[in-house]
Amino acid sequence: EVTTPEDLLEGIMLAKGRRATEATDKNGVSSRSHAVCQIQIKGHRRGVLTLIDCAGSERKHDSMYHSSERQKESAEINASLYALKECIRARASKNTRIPFRSSSLTRILKESFERDG
Repeated sequence: EVTTPEDLLEGIMLAKGRRATEATDKNGVSSRSHAVCQIQIKGHRRGVLTLIDCAGSERKHDSMYHSSERQKESAEINASLYALKECIRARASKNTRIPFRSSSLTRILKESFERDG
């Protein structure tokens, strides 16, 4: 449980240290994993604040000289970003079916896509 701003910063710094990063041709410190921070607000006004830092997407052309493992990682990142885009599109178009089961990232964010009432 976080009760002070210092506690919150400590938790964010701990999570930041767990992020996977690696240099790419386009970025010296490219995020190779997504980060999600959900803060539950309690008290008179309840809610959840969700902060997301998505891993960078890569064009196929930019990653064609990478190892097969790195190409697979890039494909997984791009697939999860596509799934996130599809959920946002469905929510914006007031679609009753939100495809949040398409990736781990969107499953974590399920509550963000659900409608009130």
